[in-house]
Amino acid sequence: MINKNCEYCHTDFRVGNYREESASCCSRDCYNQRRHEQLRINVCNFCGDSFTKPNNPQREYKFCSIDCHKRSIVEKTNECRVCMECEDSFTVKQSRPNMFCSKKCADRFKDQGKTPEAQKIRMSKEYRIWRKAVFERDDYTCVFCGQHGGKLNADHIKRFSDFPELRLAIDNGRTLCEECHKKTDTFGNKKYSTATTWDLVATVNEV
Repeated sequence: MINKNCEYCHTDFRVGNYREESASCCSRDCYNQRRHEQLRINVCNFCGDSFTKPNNPQREYKFCSIDCHKRSIVEKTNECRVCMECEDSFTVKQSRPNMFCSKKCADRFKDQGKTPEAQKIRMSKEYRIWRKAVFERDDYTCVFCGQHGGKLNADHIKRFSDFPELRLAIDNGRTLCEECHKKTDTFGNKKYSTATTWDLVATVNEV
């Protein structure tokens, strides 16, 4: 016989030599109680510490305390992500699974080249600055008929599509009223020749 100490109630008991390794408790009641407490031990999902779950089999416990539960909610609420367009990091709420740091990046990613490059330029801030600079230089006056104010267009002397390097050049712009603009050979999809274009430029210089 061998003397051992119960792992549950810590009382001494004797067992045969063949149970030296397997015997851990003095009775089956102590064994069942210890086993029940072992099953109640869990690991906190936030801090990683072990804790004893309350004796409530109908509920699952994931955190050792209310503080760990609240801190886990804060971390999930302010989740850090990387924008799929510009690759900058940003913070987003978990309830709003946004993959872009801004609406501008989202629109640029969803566009995927559907918007022509020329249209993007015409809608850009730089293009608006160019138009304003052309109007201010010409004192908001049509260089053909002399109309001041009203509905004016900032026209490219050298065609927008053929001279991309001059699209935002102030010297390549002129102020025209809507009617004069429609009469130019470069308006819309009209066909034009280089000679005609240069004739118009000469006319503007004479004015």
